[in-house]
Amino acid sequence: MNDVGQSVSYPSKERTTMYTILESRRGAKRTEGGFTLVELLVVVLILGVLAAVVVFSVGGITNRGRNASCTTEVREVRTAIEAYKAQNNNTNPANLNTLVTAGLLETAPSAATPSGAAGYTYSAANGTYTGGTCPTG
Repeated sequence: MNDVGQSVSYPSKERTTMYTILESRRGAKRTEGGFTLVELLVVVLILGVLAAVVVFSVGGITNRGRNASCTTEVREVRTAIEAYKAQNNNTNPANLNTLVTAGLLETAPSAATPSGAAGYTYSAANGTYTGGTCPTG
């Protein structure tokens, strides 16, 4: 009771604490830092540019690998022809399948080898593997 004789109700400790928490959160929302939509869009844009750079870099690596593989296959066939000639008194193989039979190649290349060499031909008359091109780019 107060001086006048009226009963006074005091807020409970739990209610006071809840009020304090709510008031502190209201103030925190105004002062709390966060990312704006523009900042998030800039980050997404930068990540997109970096992803594009990586994709194009990997594409160049695979092209160089394909070209190197093609060149290696052509050299392998030419080396197998020379090895056949060395083993057979300088006689040229009748065709590229002869190199497979002799165990100098695993498989005979076709006009377009798996790595993309196109238009290579074998001439049994002079024992040369010529023509065609490996892919570029």
